[in-house]
Amino acid sequence: MAFDFNVGVWGWLILIVGALVLGIIVLVNIISINLFFRLDLTSNNIYTLSPASKSIVGNLNDKLVIKAYFTDNLPSPYNNTRRYLQEILDDYRNYSHGDLEYEIISPSDEAKLEEDALKKRCLHENIKDVIFAGFVDYEQLPGYFGLSGLFVLPSREEVWGLVINEAMACGLPVITTVKVGASADLVRDGVNGFVVRDGEPHELYNAMRKIVADSGLRQKMADSSGQMIRNFGAEHTARGVKEAILCAVSPV
Repeated sequence: MAFDFNVGVWGWLILIVGALVLGIIVLVNIISINLFFRLDLTSNNIYTLSPASKSIVGNLNDKLVIKAYFTDNLPSPYNNTRRYLQEILDDYRNYSHGDLEYEIISPSDEAKLEEDALKKRCLHENIKDVIFAGFVDYEQLPGYFGLSGLFVLPSREEVWGLVINEAMACGLPVITTVKVGASADLVRDGVNGFVVRDGEPHELYNAMRKIVADSGLRQKMADSSGQMIRNFGAEHTARGVKEAILCAVSPV
């Protein structure tokens, strides 16, 4: 009985200690969320923002986004530079009351860099009617197609490009490249859109300009897209598969 009693006492003690530790962890997390601080033991406080910096970042009049470019997986000691910068940016963000955000971008992400360059160009040239929507859920695509007058898919490599089917089903003219598989079957050059060579921006620009500048041509191509895509529905596909099977099994 004494052995069982001791085991029971130790079990309760373990549960109590575990509960205390868990409570401390939860309390520390709550404090860290609501109260930011850092212990800086350096002689000249190089890891601490000056009062002037805190005042400036704490009184921003508008949202501020800082973008820093660092290559991923840098070797030592350069990885320490990135970590130091990130910690400083964390300080600025915490003292900004939500008005400052930052983003660390890898230069190897070419698509992201191209998008940033386009955004900057639109800003500098005061082009206001350009929207960078980013990823769009499939259910929201018809709404975006409905707001558009033209669909452009300038891919350098695309096995098919199902989004062309979707754009045509929404009644849009299509501009794409010879590297997109669907261009051979779905896009008739000059009828429901244009097919241009990949890597030829002037061809792409001229094709876009023709459709945008001519509302009559744009409407004619839109109507042609709607008519042509009817032949690529589920029933048409099933009929084609059936005919192919019958052809394969029939005697020569």
